[in-house]
Amino acid sequence: METDCLNLFLKSIHYETPLYEAYVRKHNHLPGIPSAGEVARDGLSVGDNQAALTRKIEELTLYTIELEKMLAAQNNMLELLQQQVNKLEKRSNQNNSSIHLRKTTFD
Repeated sequence: METDCLNLFLKSIHYETPLYEAYVRKHNHLPGIPSAGEVARDGLSVGDNQAALTRKIEELTLYTIELEKMLAAQNNMLELLQQQVNKLEKRSNQNNSSIHLRKTTFD
């Protein structure tokens, strides 16, 4: 159950990331965090701010974990592709040397 909740949360972060970027570009602060103007005008509740910052830290931590998983999967795929390239190069070199041997035999 805990994993299901985590996966749902990670999916929501993944889909919200472009929205966060658009929001930050437009408002110059993260959603759920008061702007500098709001803080100057209304003050800042230390408890509310601490809770909001803790939420953002949790979101960033979970997002970082997801990015690390994606990076590991990409690295694995890269290794597999490199192995395939190496096999193809080896096969190509073997074919080329075989062709070279045949030419010298007929000369």
